[in-house]
Amino acid sequence: MDYQDEYNEMMKENFSNQQNFKYIIVAVVAFVLGFGAAWLSFKNQNSVLTDGKDSDKVEIVVKTNDEKITDDTKTKANKPIEVSASDFSLKVSNQAPGKTVFVDDVKSDRTVWVVIMENFNGVKGNILGAGLFEEGQNAGLVELLRGTVEGGSYYALIYAEDSNLTQDRVFNTDFDLPLVASNGGLVEVMFQTSSTPEGE
Repeated sequence: MDYQDEYNEMMKENFSNQQNFKYIIVAVVAFVLGFGAAWLSFKNQNSVLTDGKDSDKVEIVVKTNDEKITDDTKTKANKPIEVSASDFSLKVSNQAPGKTVFVDDVKSDRTVWVVIMENFNGVKGNILGAGLFEEGQNAGLVELLRGTVEGGSYYALIYAEDSNLTQDRVFNTDFDLPLVASNGGLVEVMFQTSSTPEGE
């Protein structure tokens, strides 16, 4: 093998090594990006919303799963809180679908959550969002983790803020429990979504 052949062989080997190094770099970058995406996806399973107030932010932690719940559902360590029906009321009208739900009126003698849930033929499904409403009589918006859809049917319920524990203004399904009226029913209303105004 002469000098030129040896030089050509050496150049081929260098080129091959450079190509292998590029493949390794691409593989490492792809792994890091994939790991980062998986971590973000896992982190977002317990989604967080804020109510937009800079001075008094409301953090909402909603655990999402496909388990259906019924009116007599109990949490791990607590049960729904019984209240006088005359002290609490809730009104949510039928409205257009979207990422928010307008609550016409909430009357309560304490700070409460208005929780929006899916309706599966009369059975409550996943929680879509929750909004904090102060004591008194209020109206406002509830921001949703997943928007309502055309022709859908949904529940709005009143939940206590931390079930008379220290109020942290964070909605957590382990501690914030539904209010039950003295007649045994949940403080709730059902509403529907349609982009066509009623009467048309």
